Amino acid sequence: MKGKVEMKQNLKWSAIVSICLVVGVSLVLSVPAWSQVNAGSGEVSANIGFNNLTGIDNNKHVEFGFGAGYNFNKAFALLGEYNYLPQGSITVSGVNGGAHYSLYGAAARFSAPTSGRFVPFVVFGGGGAQAAVKASSSGVSVTASMNGTYVTLGGGASVYLNPNLGMRGEYRWDDQRYSQSGVTTTQSDSRGLISLFYQWGGKK
Repeated sequence: MKGKVEMKQNLKWSAIVSICLVVGVSLVLSVPAWSQVNAGSGEVSANIGFNNLTGIDNNKHVEFGFGAGYNFNKAFALLGEYNYLPQGSITVSGVNGGAHYSLYGAAARFSAPTSGRFVPFVVFGGGGAQAAVKASSSGVSVTASMNGTYVTLGGGASVYLNPNLGMRGEYRWDDQRYSQSGVTTTQSDSRGLISLFYQWGGKK
């Protein structure tokens, strides 16, 4: 029961912070509105954020990632993305252990057909996932990992700072599944992300 309450609180906190980040940026900016998504344009981005997973050191950890995409038109974009989710490290009896998750895949983003520089969107996708642990002692290290898949759903908003540069805040919910030796394990997480992106080419 306690775990479910904590998960709901983390989920709510992730969504609230993501929304506040985007709204805050949009209020601070006072430059005139810019045309947003350009049909036929390319995009690269880098993000930083947090998730509700508790690491092996019983702490929460900052995650980061990057992506690239192509805007087929003002409403639809296809993305490739990678995110690295550290899970901390601990030392027990002289043995140091660390863990992390990696998510890599593709996503489809659908943006609202607005004319301003504040552009809401929804996104969904999926791909491969890896859970890895590493233990080391006296110069000797051992690494083990499990490979799996994930699906992701979310939404947020893009705020254009000028015709090419912008910031994006979003919330993601992920479902991860790992299989090893005939045993399948699953876990879900919620993430709040803020990213900086650069768009080029295309037409208005």
